[in-house]
Amino acid sequence: DFEYFLRLAPQTAYGHRWPGMLTFSLPAALLAFVLYELFVRETLVAMLPQRAHLRIPPPDPHYDARRVLLVIGSCALGIATHIFWDGLTHEDYWGAQLFPILLHPVTFPFFGSRSLAHLLQWISSILGLLAIALWARTWISAAPTAFRIRSQHPVRLRIYALLAAAVALGFAVTRASEFAPPISADTDTLGRRFIVLVTVDVIGLLWWFLVAAGIFRKLFRKPASSA
Repeated sequence: DFEYFLRLAPQTAYGHRWPGMLTFSLPAALLAFVLYELFVRETLVAMLPQRAHLRIPPPDPHYDARRVLLVIGSCALGIATHIFWDGLTHEDYWGAQLFPILLHPVTFPFFGSRSLAHLLQWISSILGLLAIALWARTWISAAPTAFRIRSQHPVRLRIYALLAAAVALGFAVTRASEFAPPISADTDTLGRRFIVLVTVDVIGLLWWFLVAAGIFRKLFRKPASSA
């Protein structure tokens, strides 16, 4: 989905196709990983409560061949499983043609009728986020307090982050409100498209805000004192 965040729109020419895995998705994932390790990771850690700083190690700049292959393999596996799962959970992909039952409608309170494919997408997304949150909580709780404080003012950084999020949300809502809908689109379709546009814009803008904040901290901020 990184192509969405580059375009600030849910439009893809490469990211959700198998040929694009090598020509776009894998290079983009590796670039995102490098930017994350160099600029985003420590910026995010600095916003956490200081007791979490002590348990999260700083980025390790030393990469041997095994570690490089692990990063490339992890990115490739993530891309491949994403494309495969999209095929099962999107109504216009191969999964619905192979398993027509995925198009069977299910009615939900407040959300109306949705296909089984759409339901599968929701459930897998929620379970995936819960699994990541549980793993992160367990890992941080068990980690030794062996590292340094990243920032003496994490609350200030959180305020900056909230302001950036407010700007991103305002921009995204304004931009999504101005798009020209097709004449035949119903209210439900327009509502979903609006939510997708806002979500893509907010995530994309926040990512680049974090990259910019990390670059600023690298260039102009003095290292925080050790605990």
